[in-house]
Amino acid sequence: MRHLWSSAHWIRPQRTVIGCTDPDDNHVLECALEAQASCIITGDRHLLVLHPYHGINILTPRQFLDSKAWETTP
Repeated sequence: MRHLWSSAHWIRPQRTVIGCTDPDDNHVLECALEAQASCIITGDRHLLVLHPYHGINILTPRQFLDSKAWETTP
């Protein structure tokens, strides 16, 4: 975990998003948009149904590994 935290980018979203049917998940979308993420990896069904969201892929861990997107993700 130490390695993951050391390479994490801390994001403070500047805008509010209301894009998910579960309001608790909107902060994930806000952070992904602010960070210009290419992918959100989640098992949350409320987020998965939004795939793609403003050009951001939303994948399960299995889909992410099967797609080999991790080989090209910086």
